[in-house]
Amino acid sequence: MFLALWLALVPALLALLGTALLRPLHQWLVDKVKANRSVAAGLTCVAVLAVVGGAVYVATAALVDTWGQIVLSVRRAVQQLADQFGASGTSLEDLADDALDLLGRFARTAASSIVAGVGVAAQVLGMAVLALLLVFFFLRDSDRAAGTLHSLVPRGSADIVEAMARRVFQGVEGFMRGTTVVVRIDAVCITAGLLVLRVPGAFGLGAIVFIGAYVPYLGALTSGAAAVLVALADRGLAIALWVLGVVLVVQVLEGNIFQPMVQSRPHAPGSDPGGAHRGRGRGRDHRCAPRGAGHRRGVRRCAGTP
Repeated sequence: MFLALWLALVPALLALLGTALLRPLHQWLVDKVKANRSVAAGLTCVAVLAVVGGAVYVATAALVDTWGQIVLSVRRAVQQLADQFGASGTSLEDLADDALDLLGRFARTAASSIVAGVGVAAQVLGMAVLALLLVFFFLRDSDRAAGTLHSLVPRGSADIVEAMARRVFQGVEGFMRGTTVVVRIDAVCITAGLLVLRVPGAFGLGAIVFIGAYVPYLGALTSGAAAVLVALADRGLAIALWVLGVVLVVQVLEGNIFQPMVQSRPHAPGSDPGGAHRGRGRGRDHRCAPRGAGHRRGVRRCAGTP
């Protein structure tokens, strides 16, 4: 029961976040290009698939092509350390061999459990497809959301519920836009570092950083590890350590400077939508909780509707 609820809830939440992020592009296609809402939603989803699929393909191809070089680079780096510290022929080299043997056994174990892996992959793929379909319908039918909401809730509270829904969605939309600004800075900085260090596939790895940064912790770890491994295979241990330093510095700057600066600006997207908190001390917050004859008009003003 819990698993079924999880498999249904996660795609819906992902679709809500994706809709908040992609709605400006869909709206631009509808307003500027004059595309049909269904066509605009389809083009938006195709653009997402192209960007994500292209970045994943470039990074995966780079890792697959250089995996043998990565293993050789690890062995070479350990040998250099052993020679540097006078530990050649000692347990340091044995430790490296044991680590690589353990990695090989892990790969063989994973291959022997491919049936379970296929099942998990099928679940993840199904959730991704469901989320993409929900994004398509959310974008296409976004103009009908208010009318649908009014038809589902009691007439007396429909305007208040609509105002709450608009306020929540404005907050989610602004947060996703702010996150996009931050991850764009991350991707540009890391890509610039990879280009300076002459790491192959820098633009593809930068795209992976951009996409992975939307996934907290795990995305940054995975994309950073991919960049370090490719640098280790092609440029050696010293350049790989420089790449690791670049990734760590950018992550520290993101957490302590970029994200607080972008998300906390009063005029930034998603920060205090509607101005309720800023108006509380100046006597304007009463518009969001009107009473008496101006109830309907006040709620609509708070909701941002005409």
